[in-house]
Amino acid sequence: MKFSRFLQFAAIFMLMTMALSSCQDDDPYANLKGTFTLTDSTVDGVDAGPVGGTLVFNNDKTGTIDIDYVVGATQFSLSGNFNFTADDNTLTLNPGASDEEVWTRVEDEKNKQSFAFDVPQAGALKGVVLIFTK
Repeated sequence: MKFSRFLQFAAIFMLMTMALSSCQDDDPYANLKGTFTLTDSTVDGVDAGPVGGTLVFNNDKTGTIDIDYVVGATQFSLSGNFNFTADDNTLTLNPGASDEEVWTRVEDEKNKQSFAFDVPQAGALKGVVLIFTK
């Protein structure tokens, strides 16, 4: 009798676990839709210079970018229209094009997206993280 009750509880526990795990959003595009503002950046883990601009992701996997950020003493700007693909770890702007940008997704939240990539500077690669919020 006790064993039967144990099986009932185990079955209920497994069903609840499966139901809750299936609620997770596996769509890598779900949190990208909308307009994000570049609010902060780091270079090699240290807060970097001034940043600004916007990054817009449309439902049809197109977007616009108009951002400025600083690495060392160099200011970088990205602007224009783009197509994009995404998975859990990567965002690719203009996949397959000569101006393709591949960024590693560091944070993937509804109101916050962070992307990491390397920038060559003075013979070394600098690790940049751009932080965008809605």
